[in-house]
Amino acid sequence: MEQMLKNISNSIIQHVDNVDNTGILHGKMGLVIFFFHYVRYTGDNSFEDYAMRLIDRIQEQILQHYDMDYANGLSGIGVGIEFLSQNGFLDINTDETLDAFYFPIRREIMYQQQKNHSLYNGLCGLGQYLLYRIKCRPVEANEFTMLANQELMVFLVDILENDKDLHHDNLSDVLSFLCKLYRLDVCNPKIDRYMDKLSFDNISEEHLFEWVLALLRLASIKKQFTGLAIQKVGIALKTIESFDQNIQPAYLLWLLQCKRLILQTGICPDFVGQLDSLTDQCITFLPSVEDNLSLKGNAGVGLAIMTLAGNCDGSWLDLIW
Repeated sequence: MEQMLKNISNSIIQHVDNVDNTGILHGKMGLVIFFFHYVRYTGDNSFEDYAMRLIDRIQEQILQHYDMDYANGLSGIGVGIEFLSQNGFLDINTDETLDAFYFPIRREIMYQQQKNHSLYNGLCGLGQYLLYRIKCRPVEANEFTMLANQELMVFLVDILENDKDLHHDNLSDVLSFLCKLYRLDVCNPKIDRYMDKLSFDNISEEHLFEWVLALLRLASIKKQFTGLAIQKVGIALKTIESFDQNIQPAYLLWLLQCKRLILQTGICPDFVGQLDSLTDQCITFLPSVEDNLSLKGNAGVGLAIMTLAGNCDGSWLDLIW
């Protein structure tokens, strides 16, 4: 695994100039997160120089044009900056650094009322930005900024609560987001009302893996869903076993996140051994994809290797799901 990690870091350094995307999932922001973790892993501060140069390029590009979505745009970049600050990689005041993000995010939330609710390019991605802005705030945080972000979050949850379509393809994203928000106790009565309306009779097999993570989070705050979460975890693991050697980075990252949530919540710990076994298989048969350097590609695999080695706590996985 050590050699694989070196190959990944070398590949990113060699090909980073070909990455035009600035975003957290498919672009430069995800590579920044990889490099800062790699500094801690290797103790080599030269990789921090790569990370800072990438941040400079991101700043240049978003001044020219930017999308607002989470996967490729401004809200995901903002989450990346918050993540790096909250995990001690950047010593900055994010209230000042991200001050210019507030009004574009606010406008986009208003615009997203009639659009999709997905994490990657919809309302939940904007909510993910607010979630990171609200949680773990330092003592010196600007109170006005905190209240403004909380007000936007309440408005966003209002949009979700009033949504009549409770069977759309993005429902697992909505559920995961609301479960993460629930732990901050910002607007839990609204979230409770929304969850009380949901039915889980027709969970889409097409989005099974996203649903498993959502249900693990849900079962940790609503114990009546524990049985359903256990059932869907079992089905998902059998599905991955059937892939044989047709393994992609996304499956490895999902296995790590599934185990992480199981250990955090204490739900279905009997699956941990199976998850470890499948993770080892994924590492063995994972193809090298040099043209996919992103957080959902080689950079994510590199972070996974550091996590498996015990040098990374896995909190970066929440950036993907």
